[in-house]
Amino acid sequence: MKKLFFVVLLLCPFLLSGPASGQIKTITSTVKQPFGGSQSPDDARVAAIAKAKREALEKAGTYLDSLTVVKNNILEKDEIIAIAAAVLKVEVVSQKNYASDDAFGIVIVAKVDVDTGSLEKRVKALMKDRGLLKKYEESKRREKELLAKIERLESENKKLKSSSSPERRRSLNLQFRKAARKLTATEWNDKALALWNFGFYTDVAKARTFLKKAIAIDPEYSSAYVNMGLSFSTTGDYDTAIRYYKRALAIDLKILGPDHPKVARDYNNLGVEYAHKRDYGRAIRYDRKALSINLKILGPDHPKVATNYSNLGAAYADKGDYDRAIGYHKRALAIDLKRLRPDHPNLAIRYSNLGVDYGRKGDYDRAIRYYKKALSINLKRLGPDHPKVAIRYCNLGDAYKGKHEFDRALKYYLKALSIAKRRLGRNHQQTKVYQKRVDDIEWTDPFGTIRMRMAQ
Repeated sequence: MKKLFFVVLLLCPFLLSGPASGQIKTITSTVKQPFGGSQSPDDARVAAIAKAKREALEKAGTYLDSLTVVKNNILEKDEIIAIAAAVLKVEVVSQKNYASDDAFGIVIVAKVDVDTGSLEKRVKALMKDRGLLKKYEESKRREKELLAKIERLESENKKLKSSSSPERRRSLNLQFRKAARKLTATEWNDKALALWNFGFYTDVAKARTFLKKAIAIDPEYSSAYVNMGLSFSTTGDYDTAIRYYKRALAIDLKILGPDHPKVARDYNNLGVEYAHKRDYGRAIRYDRKALSINLKILGPDHPKVATNYSNLGAAYADKGDYDRAIGYHKRALAIDLKRLRPDHPNLAIRYSNLGVDYGRKGDYDRAIRYYKKALSINLKRLGPDHPKVAIRYCNLGDAYKGKHEFDRALKYYLKALSIAKRRLGRNHQQTKVYQKRVDDIEWTDPFGTIRMRMAQ
């Protein structure tokens, strides 16, 4: 089957036609879902509704495929990452049983309301938030694997004869039930992801409610624990974040073993939280564990290894060991310069971190050079009105403040404040930081080196 792709930098006309209009499409999907002695009608119904929602998003006509926007084209299903946040309502219109020579089951007709305007905006937002994009990729991968597992179980179920052992039937029934519950948990996790915007949950309480439901349904869903930990980290409750990250680590160690990328992710995230608590010794130990795993499984030139070096640099910077911090940050930069294109967002982070290191050492001219490189990338990739651009302006304001060039410092602080008010609102934490800078121009360095949590 031939596939047609629209590269991100050349978004399809539908996405560039101006502000998204809130058009609601109602799409009907009919799914024929077999079940039998080893699968309950309830489990079959869960699988059928998941398939109906997926088909509805395919019919809606806009998808995210890795870093590519695809619109109004027929794709193989395993290449689609559907943005489930656009599904407003799923209503089962009818449900009836069916029987054939080789199977019996239910036919579900589902009516799905899809907000195409929300879908367009969500795709645009994901293009600018690589971390969230990777979270969605992991979630959709999990959903695809679960649906594939259900299909395999259905095939095995068909082969069972009436004389099959009760133990085998019970085993199949349990597997069906677990897969169906995991599908439901994935949907609650996706509801929480839909509330993520520019590094924060727009409604933390609601996100936690969704994630609690995901965890209650599937107590071994490590990514839901990670996302819950993230909700506490962003509100400054680092102890609670650490508890959730440790639970994710315990699950991943048990299920995946000690040398898995998710285990490295968990160590990395724990390092970030201990650094927030100023427990730099533990932060460095966890950062080194994450680095060791990623070096082993990914090799010395992988972007995740660069992130590990960067986080180690951040911990040493906060300890006051700026020379060692610069060494680790330059290692991270060298990897990314080798592997990534010159305007990649990760390079902006590397340049910014080096700017912070040199600023803390009092080498403000070199700090400014690195900050301007970071700003140039963010302006090019994100546009002039993005919250990350505001952070770069604030960094430059801090450096000029350090040089006692107060007029220039104020100019950059005002630019940062203006963006934050428009994009984040007057009550947002970052907006308040910039407002304080403008009000009293004092050196507080609230951001410091940028640590990166690893994608879920």
